[in-house]
Amino acid sequence: MDYNDISIILGLLFVVILIIFRWVQLKKEIWDKANLLTSLGYCVLSFLSAILISNMGRLAYLTYNNQITEEILKQNKPYVFLAWFLLILAGIVTYISLLKENKKK
Repeated sequence: MDYNDISIILGLLFVVILIIFRWVQLKKEIWDKANLLTSLGYCVLSFLSAILISNMGRLAYLTYNNQITEEILKQNKPYVFLAWFLLILAGIVTYISLLKENKKK
């Protein structure tokens, strides 16, 4: 089992925990398709972010131990940008959903 397998397992565990919490929350509300799709979207976004953030952690570890090479940085540069993009996207979606929820009240 290498580092990537561990990061995927941790990401899946994080997604399962999110699904359980969201299911408990939606159990008290009306269960409809929009809430279900939103929840699954958040879970997928969280899973991808968890994998990419763990990859960034591995890069930080390699940098700290002076084991980083230029080739490793070139290979992982797109993943770092993708991780930041997904985190910003998740923040924007959460902000918009909070605004819509506040307008309903």
